[in-house]
Amino acid sequence: MGRRSDFPRIAKDLYSTPAMALPPLLFHLPRAVRYLEPTAGNGALIRGLAEHGHTCQLAIDIDPADSSIVCRDALSLTAADVACVDMIIANLPWTWSSFEPLLKHLLTLGRPIWILRDTQWLFNLRSMALVARCGMVQPTRRLRWIPGTKNTAKDDSAWHFFPPGFIGAPFLLPRIDLHEPRGEGREQ
Repeated sequence: MGRRSDFPRIAKDLYSTPAMALPPLLFHLPRAVRYLEPTAGNGALIRGLAEHGHTCQLAIDIDPADSSIVCRDALSLTAADVACVDMIIANLPWTWSSFEPLLKHLLTLGRPIWILRDTQWLFNLRSMALVARCGMVQPTRRLRWIPGTKNTAKDDSAWHFFPPGFIGAPFLLPRIDLHEPRGEGREQ
């Protein structure tokens, strides 16, 4: 998956979202979020968020790896599809030729968006217009993307937040290692 590994790429960037990626995102989510997952793959992100009380209202993928996910291209989503959701949460493909058009399209739907992605894309010239739409970056720990391996990735990852209509520069947060989301099991 990374630029500095010997692992062959998994077809169609079908990298399941590791559970270890969720705590930094959960810290920022209000309770009981209703969301859309436009690149649901095998549903790993959906299962992880469901454990914390969040509900996926619509899960789609161009090649779903789970029977609960609708076979549909995220580029076909309309404002009507997101009318009943609070936000979009996704682990979009990282390949630029897939990532760029998907994110550009999702930004037209008028909902807050959280995406999990490497942090390198923030510093590429071709990313400037999209980075200007990103309001906040919440780093994760280095993630283990390949099941059964003992080491984490060599590339840094983060959750990137895109508020509707935002234009500016992202607020870069420090990495936080949370083991439980805000408000669940801790005194406020």
